[in-house]
Amino acid sequence: MTQVDRPKLGVAPDGGLTAELERRIVQSLNSEGPSTDPDLAVTAFGDATSQPVRYYVYADVLEELVKAARYRQESATAILMGQFCIDETGPFIEVTAFRDLEYLYGGDALEMTEPLITDVYEELSAEADCNGNHVVGIFAARPKKEATFDRELARLHLSLFNMPYQMALVVDGVADRLAVYARRPRGPFFNAAFSLVERGEKVNETELAQSPAVDEPDFNE
Repeated sequence: MTQVDRPKLGVAPDGGLTAELERRIVQSLNSEGPSTDPDLAVTAFGDATSQPVRYYVYADVLEELVKAARYRQESATAILMGQFCIDETGPFIEVTAFRDLEYLYGGDALEMTEPLITDVYEELSAEADCNGNHVVGIFAARPKKEATFDRELARLHLSLFNMPYQMALVVDGVADRLAVYARRPRGPFFNAAFSLVERGEKVNETELAQSPAVDEPDFNE
């Protein structure tokens, strides 16, 4: 799925916005994982058996984001959309789309992303039914950073994407590396395993190498 069109803006968020979105997320939780669909091929990258949450990234979404990371040697962000779900195995997150891809051109990632995420939550709060369309994380193109997780990304994540287990998908389009990071409740960030989901035969290798596992960076202070 390629970048989704932005719907019209809805009402401004109020004090009950977070609670209402959480209520809708809970209602949409129960779902079958992609591995149960015979029309989907799921390829694991890393071992997720010890993770509290599994991550599924759809191949067409990743392809577009990797293309964006390679297109310019500039940092960029985009908002990852998808679902928070639970099946018989446990909780998982699906990344099925993205929106608001922005090249930063030296600008502050937090300042440039904050109005975009505010718009998203305003729109979601105005929808009668989220239809499984939730903010599940942030994409960050970080050229020549080897897909590592640094304090700038931690500041962005903790400020705007601070629900437990919301993910950060980091791509270095110059070094051809990628990594997924997330954060446990009141815990440090960790380098997460994920699965690539696509229609058709199972892929042999992703075009980008995963960033090697790192010690859990604690940027929560």
